[in-house]
Order: sequence, then structure tokens, then C-alpha cells
Amino acid sequence: MTNSYIVILKSKNIFSSNINKVYLFSSLDNAYEYAINLEQHLKKDLINTQEIAIATNLVWKSKNTFPYWSCKIYPIDNDVIWNIYQGTEQDKYLVQYLYKNLKINDLI
Repeated sequence: MTNSYIVILKSKNIFSSNINKVYLFSSLDNAYEYAINLEQHLKKDLINTQEIAIATNLVWKSKNTFPYWSCKIYPIDNDVIWNIYQGTEQDKYLVQYLYKNLKINDLI
């Protein structure tokens, strides 16, 4: 089985949290490199290696000031993505629909 990788950038304020960006990649190396270089203006307090990032799903996080930022990476089986893709309508955005279904089904 082959995997694709979803990279999610989250921000957390005092009373709310937001999903700011969601990206889908076909290879782990590309996903990890993109996640490391994402939001370069932020000071990243913790940056995990690729092996630790896959084990814990956390690539990096910042904790100095509000909002707190974190970037996570999740491996997703391509069969699951294909099944979700088959259920999308033509006018829907695939990554948003994919994220919604993965969250509903507790896969991420």
C-alpha cells in the first residue's frame, strides 16, 4: 500500500483555533520539506526530524506569542483518498472535502 501525506497548518488563539492551510502530497520528502519551509516569518520553537514527525505527526510548533502555530503531517492510504475522491462532486474542492471526510471518520 502506498501513502499520500496531508500537511495541516493550525493557529490557536485564546478563544479559538483555526485550520489555516491544508496541502496534499504524494511523497513524504516533499511534504516534510514543504512543511519545514512553511511560514518562514514565524519563529519555530520545536522542529522535529522526519522520523519523529511521522511518529508524532508534529513537524514544528511555535509558542512565543499568540497565536500559537503548529504544523502537522499525516500519512493517508491512497485507497482511502481514492474512495473519498469518488464521492466528490465536480464543483467541490478536493483537499477541503478530503480533510472534512478524514476528520469526520477520525482518520486524522
